[in-house]
Amino acid sequence: MTATGLFSNVEHAVFEHAHELPRGALDDHLYSYATIAALPDAERQRVFKEVGDVLDADPAVSDGNRLQLPFVVTAYRATRA
Repeated sequence: MTATGLFSNVEHAVFEHAHELPRGALDDHLYSYATIAALPDAERQRVFKEVGDVLDADPAVSDGNRLQLPFVVTAYRATRA
């Protein structure tokens, strides 16, 4: 963006965190994503099951009762020229 001359002082930061939630709250968490909420009910239920199966199989993410979902947020800030 700085090459266009529209912005200057571009800053970039990466924030990593884990979202912890009870395993039973996974479907509600997934439902909060508009793309999943917009799915037909049968498709949404299939997605819930598949995501749950993947997470349950990974001991780095699930202990059976709680999930630790890793998130990475990339942020940019710039000054309009």
